[in-house]
Amino acid sequence: MDSETDVKQIKEGEPTTAALANEGDLYERRLSQAEWEKFGQTKRGLSPRHVQLMQIGGSIGTGLFVGIGGSLSRAGPLSLFLGYIFWGLLFIWPCNLCVAEVAAWMPVRGTIFELAGRYVDPALGFAMGWTYFFAGVMLVCTEYSAVATVMQYWNTDVNPAVWITMTLVVCFLLNVVAVR
Repeated sequence: MDSETDVKQIKEGEPTTAALANEGDLYERRLSQAEWEKFGQTKRGLSPRHVQLMQIGGSIGTGLFVGIGGSLSRAGPLSLFLGYIFWGLLFIWPCNLCVAEVAAWMPVRGTIFELAGRYVDPALGFAMGWTYFFAGVMLVCTEYSAVATVMQYWNTDVNPAVWITMTLVVCFLLNVVAVR
């Protein structure tokens, strides 16, 4: 397809798709005006530095620091380091590349659940959304109890509910501040 035909079809609202037999490349797909109006574009309020720090914090997590004590004492640091590197290179990195490829191919307003609902089935997007919600709720509980456990190591006189409440208040205050 030439560029004049693409521009004309986009202005008329017709979807334009490069034929696989002619072009041989799935990445040549263009969005129609109706698709742009329906799905819109994403608002980017975070800088790349913020996103990278969130990724590092999310990949390391509290569980790594709290849960590795026994393994570290039995096997040493090399096995933990190798396991972390293998997990990151063989699972996390390819998953991130796949999601980035799909999001770059056609950015849609929403999250990975929107992509799953659009490309696989709406039921999968729905199920993934609720699974992610329940996992997030359980993660909050786990994080707060991990904070209480770590603080009990240094101060056993204070009730763990105090540490959980303090952490809850700090997290709430940090989440109230909106991204500009």
